[in-house]
Amino acid sequence: MEKKTRYYVRIVIGLVIIILGVFLALLPWRQKNKNPDINIVGKFEAANFTRAVDLRGDAFAKCKGKMLGAVVPHHMVGGKFIADVFSQVYGIDTVVVIGPNHFEKGTSAIITADSDWVTSKGTVPVDNDLISGLVSNKIASAQNEVISGDHSVGNIIPFIAYYLPSVKVVPIILKRDVPKDDFENLIQYLVAQQKVKRILIVGSVDFSHYLSVQELEKMDSQTIKAIEDKNYILISSFHEDNLDSPATVNAVLKVTDMLGSNKLLWQNSNSFKVLESDINDTTSYFELVFCKDE
Repeated sequence: MEKKTRYYVRIVIGLVIIILGVFLALLPWRQKNKNPDINIVGKFEAANFTRAVDLRGDAFAKCKGKMLGAVVPHHMVGGKFIADVFSQVYGIDTVVVIGPNHFEKGTSAIITADSDWVTSKGTVPVDNDLISGLVSNKIASAQNEVISGDHSVGNIIPFIAYYLPSVKVVPIILKRDVPKDDFENLIQYLVAQQKVKRILIVGSVDFSHYLSVQELEKMDSQTIKAIEDKNYILISSFHEDNLDSPATVNAVLKVTDMLGSNKLLWQNSNSFKVLESDINDTTSYFELVFCKDE
């Protein structure tokens, strides 16, 4: 009996050694093929991050109920609006950051990334489940090298690391002309995901570009009216005189509307007001917060 027991023990030990050997053999391959993190330390106007946090002041757009989404600038001169939004976010699992594909790069109209983001404020992990769904359903393509070079996402990630260190992110950039079916599939997917996890959708958008202050204010009035009216067709027709990514604004508007948003809070400013220079070459910024007040 003792001899038989020793025999089985040797078999078990042998199997453990074989399994361990296979694991150790595969480990270098797994590490080699793991997508490297996206390191943005020192990139994307990082010097203005502290200034944005310091200028935030008292939170402006306080939802009485639940914040469903927001639109913030990605030009860091308007960074205090980004800080204002993220400083008051709570009770969420994932932030979906959508912005323009400034350089129209990549092979897809909708691009995401499946690697974590390293910032000087900490690492922001991606929501692998949500991103896998985007890719497997052919809604978006994971092209890390494209999205990692675009400040529409890169300027927002450090604020998430700073204010929401336990939250995951889904980065998305949109080309100017996203096919209608692709856009609608994205909207439906994001709305459906709200049933299984707590998501905040944040649009990263700069508004009027390169105009005088007088012209800019006229464009801003036109733009905010279209947003308040949910005039998707008019918003889609806007160009840089109004904003840099109509598709992003429409995405945030549609998702929050479908989730029951019943209140919009907003404020705006522009680079002349902040810097007191370049009165004839300005950029305007809006902070839009979509609430579900109950």
